Amino acid sequence: MIQSLALRLRQETKEDHVAAERSGIMRRLLTRSLDLDTYVALLRNLLPVYEALEGEMDRHQHDQLVAPFHHPGLARVGSLAADLAELAGPDWRSLPVLPETEAYVNRIHAAAAEDPALLVAHAYVRYLGDLSGGQILKKIVAESFQPIPGSGIQFYEFPELGDLEAFKHRYRAALNSLAPSTERADNIVKEAIGGFQANTRLFEALEAQRAA
Repeated sequence: MIQSLALRLRQETKEDHVAAERSGIMRRLLTRSLDLDTYVALLRNLLPVYEALEGEMDRHQHDQLVAPFHHPGLARVGSLAADLAELAGPDWRSLPVLPETEAYVNRIHAAAAEDPALLVAHAYVRYLGDLSGGQILKKIVAESFQPIPGSGIQFYEFPELGDLEAFKHRYRAALNSLAPSTERADNIVKEAIGGFQANTRLFEALEAQRAA
């Protein structure tokens, strides 16, 4: 019996997913021991990742496997830029982008060039994380860093999606409705594992930068 893609992604990426959530600066963020400058560095380094992902998703939005996951309400580039401007000021673009971020960006572009369906893996890693654990981070960030209550948390807000639990259910249902070949499904799962590992390397690099 062929397992659904959603189930395979959840089961086969679990170890790397948990590792990413607990790595580097994420542990500090979850325990409310992260400083504002390092949090800003996190946002600055996530922005190119979303620029790459959303650019490729736009480019391949008519691909049969990509289309169900191309939703403008998921886009994070504008919200990240708004939070950076609010938390770091107008010069935020001068903040450094780490080599680990560049490697992650290159991976997304390479995946899209190899097979646009692999973008489903990167969308799964980032967007479902933002819709799930990101909502926990929203409260932590709101209480930890904002100079003005209610500011600096646009990254975690999805006003166009309505009920987030219902949206996540539809998203997973869309994954289950896909019928890629076994080889293609294997590659999507492998790419998702690589995406979680790219996040882990980025979070650890940000922690090393903080400690330097």
